[in-house]
Amino acid sequence: MSGINKTKFKKLIADELSVIKGSCALLLSGGVDSLTCAFALMELGIDFKCYTFYIDSTPSEDTKHARIACKLFGWELVEIDIPTKYLEEDFKELSSEWRCAKKTQFECMYAFIYLIDEIEEDYIVSGICADTLYGTSKKANIHFKNDKPSFDEYRIKAFSGNPEGVLNLLYLCDAYGKYLVTPFFTDNMLSFMLTLSHAYLNKPKQKHLPVSSYKNFQKVKHRRNQNLQLCSGISIAFESLLTSDINKNNRSRVMDICRDYASSEPITNKKEIHHG
Repeated sequence: MSGINKTKFKKLIADELSVIKGSCALLLSGGVDSLTCAFALMELGIDFKCYTFYIDSTPSEDTKHARIACKLFGWELVEIDIPTKYLEEDFKELSSEWRCAKKTQFECMYAFIYLIDEIEEDYIVSGICADTLYGTSKKANIHFKNDKPSFDEYRIKAFSGNPEGVLNLLYLCDAYGKYLVTPFFTDNMLSFMLTLSHAYLNKPKQKHLPVSSYKNFQKVKHRRNQNLQLCSGISIAFESLLTSDINKNNRSRVMDICRDYASSEPITNKKEIHHG
């Protein structure tokens, strides 16, 4: 793998993190993307505290890997236990207050309406949107990994909208007076990633570019991508909505309930967000 690309990649990450004043919060899953941010923060000498969550007192795989990383590198970790007994009220809030419109947005934002209350720092760092750039989704692997023009078109289209619900998260953080730092959700990072193919980014192992760029990855077990909502159990928790009063139209899929409650004013571009 080209040393030039590694250097460019690390500089792009560092440039985004350089806006941080003082210490920051890091949303840590123990996966490649959040660890990339952690290792970059370490290299820059920026102090940070890690935050992770789990559902109904049941630690997830993300929680377990976050614990391992924090113990290994001596990072402070705050664990937040999210109760699902308020799920119906939270679901309505995600639509009315945080302008969620799609199932992915509802599920991904659910944890953050709890996390935001616990985070003390003004700056919050997240590896969100990296999966879109690397093309780790099932859709990307089936349809685009062997055809770079199609892969590029897929990434450009995703970034023109609201990939992984990032705009909702930006909106939430701004409402709480927090500055969300997203090293992977930038025009410069997208432009750089568009020069690289799916194979280059994901062989010989998934997300090989960051793994080979930061030496600290040699100290941790490599994890393949796992969607936040699946790994954390949020998707399973949301299934309970099918038998709740929320399901006013007797839907058989959570996706359709999300459509029923979709915000009447979904966020469609970064201009609607102060820090965007």
